Amino acid sequence: MSGRGGPCVAGVPSDTAWPPARCARYGTGMDERWVMGIDDDPREHRDLDSVRRLLAGALGADPELRVASINALSRVVKELENEDVPASRQAIGEALPRLVDGLLVEDEGNVDGCTISILRRVRPDWATVDRLLELLPGARHPELLLEAIKLHRWEAWPSEIEQIFADHLPIAPYAAGYALYCGARDLIRLESTLRALAEAAGEDRDYWGRHYAITALCVLLGRQELSELALSLLHELLGSASERSRKEMAAALGWASRGDAGDPLLLRLAADPSAEVRAAAEASQQRAGERTG
Repeated sequence: MSGRGGPCVAGVPSDTAWPPARCARYGTGMDERWVMGIDDDPREHRDLDSVRRLLAGALGADPELRVASINALSRVVKELENEDVPASRQAIGEALPRLVDGLLVEDEGNVDGCTISILRRVRPDWATVDRLLELLPGARHPELLLEAIKLHRWEAWPSEIEQIFADHLPIAPYAAGYALYCGARDLIRLESTLRALAEAAGEDRDYWGRHYAITALCVLLGRQELSELALSLLHELLGSASERSRKEMAAALGWASRGDAGDPLLLRLAADPSAEVRAAAEASQQRAGERTG
């Protein structure tokens, strides 16, 4: 075994032992040694017994073993994408309502990053969403919780979920904006959400939050029941938007909106004082013409 994987025990040659710092962090117990050995080949630990053992460590009382186990589990889950073991995936899914508390663990062995990595590959069920909703009100940084809620396989958003994303636009503009952008095609139902998006689209403090808000409104032009309000809000936004925001809108209209719903906006943008905005609008008009031609 290479210098990455050997246990910290007497009699093991120095070229195969774990580094001293690693031994000090994880100790020399059987569980810690086994978990750290997964670094070498996580693919070989996709079986149900190994996954159950990792889940026991990730949900156990030993803080160091929890960190090591959740890190190892995130690597094993990535291997399940390449070669699935349904029983192992099911066991992880059943444990998610308890694992998601790790999304609130910051600055401790990347527990929050490993937890969201698992959720991106094993989608949260309703029980997990319920737990995420319980955690959300007290979260100092709710971004990962919002992403995790979005990852549920939604056929429709309950109004409570849509309202949560809209309410978090000022607090977590990237995560909430991206969730609403992803839901713009068929999940957004509330007019209040469009108004919240328009407010976020007028903010310059967060680039990605603004970008996703503008793009979501452009996508909503293709939703018959919401297109009139989306068009009105985008026209209103144009009256006060920065040059950068107007350019983003011009670019988004070329691919995000369907049919000719964005044409009135593109006509205004094509006459914009900024040469960059005009160029973006003309490029979008050309793309729209190619789609309809």
